[in-house]
Formats: sequence, C-alpha cells, structure tokens
Amino acid sequence: MTAANYESGPIQEAVRRIGRKVGETILLGTATDIYVEIVDILRAKQPLQYYTKVGTRVLLVHSGVGWPLLSGVADVAPKPWPVLFRQWQARGGSLQISKARVQQGETIAVGSGSLSLNANGRLQGQLRVTVAAIEPFLAAIGAQQMVQASPNMDKLVGALDRLAPGLGNVARNQTTSSNLSLGINLLGEQTTLEGKRAVTLPLRIDDGSMFLGPIKIGTAPALF
Repeated sequence: MTAANYESGPIQEAVRRIGRKVGETILLGTATDIYVEIVDILRAKQPLQYYTKVGTRVLLVHSGVGWPLLSGVADVAPKPWPVLFRQWQARGGSLQISKARVQQGETIAVGSGSLSLNANGRLQGQLRVTVAAIEPFLAAIGAQQMVQASPNMDKLVGALDRLAPGLGNVARNQTTSSNLSLGINLLGEQTTLEGKRAVTLPLRIDDGSMFLGPIKIGTAPALF
C-alpha cells in the first residue's frame, strides 16, 4: 500500500472514526521482524496524552498488539474477549510470567511461572510464589471455611470419628487461619521478601481451581 492510497483509503478513515469516538491517541503500526513500527498517529485532544512519533519501533513484547501476535492469535481485529481467548487457546497459546508482584494489605506475593487455558476456558498452570504475611490473606479469602468444607476434610473427619466418635468435628473446628498459615510455612521453603519473613511454595492452578501448596484458595472463572 502506498502513502497516497493510505491517505485516501478506508484504513485512515477507520482510524479517524475510532479517534473521534474514544478521544484518545490512536497509533497505527505494522509488524517488522520482532518490532511494531508506528506508521501513523492520530493525536488525542486532551492535554495529558501518550506521546511517540512516526517511525518509532517498539519490541513486540512491549506492545499491546505485539502480545497477541507472539502468542499465536492470527487475527488481531477487534473481537469480544471470550472469542480472543478461545482463539488463543486453540493455537496453544501460553503466558510466561517472569516476575509478578501483588500486594493486598500486609500480604505481599511475587511469583513466576506459566499459565494457559484448557478446552473449557479455565486457567491451567503453575507459579512458584513467595508470600510474606500470609495469615491475613488466608483470613481475607475465607481459607478456613474452604478447608473445613472440602472433601479432604470430610474424609479426615470420618477417619477420626471411627477412632473416637466426635474427634472429627474437634479437628474441623481447630482449623483456623493461624493453623493453616503454620502448616503452609512448614511445607514451604522459608525465606524473606522485602525485609519480611516469607515462604516459597507452588501455586498450582488446575481447571481454574487454585491451590497454594495443599490448600485450595479459590476458583478462577472460565474465560470463554
């Protein structure tokens, strides 16, 4: 496509329509080897805006368009997220996480690993995570109630009741966030994180169910 064809053609008109609708800076780029090269810019009208210039080359891994290109999504035309996630999964896409950091209150966690989607649209994978101040987090997500209601706890209660009637419920009622935190710290690798005592252990995700060590901590919804 020549510059003259672009300037009088449907692509530039589509860019202008999008710009009028969203009011933000619109960048048009083309994939060049491992880069996205900016070939046209429609500036936003707000005083505070993203700034770059025509001819700038950005690594695909640093570009919003580059990620789906690298992950196996052949068509990056606008689509609903569930459709894009389904295409990504069908092409065997995966997300490699070199380092992620999250903080909730006192709890800090960092991790790395790999995530993908299964045929049901649910997360699969495993991260190696290091968590500081894990007890407040376990209390916040209701880990005590989840463990008490889990099938594994029911099996343990039944076995203890066979040894001594009522012993199972005593064990169930002794399941607290403090005890769970102690158990996780015993199972994991002791370390420090940002000057705080921490524990490193696997975060396993199986069909959307998330397990921190042996403890289920939640379920991620299906993405398609």
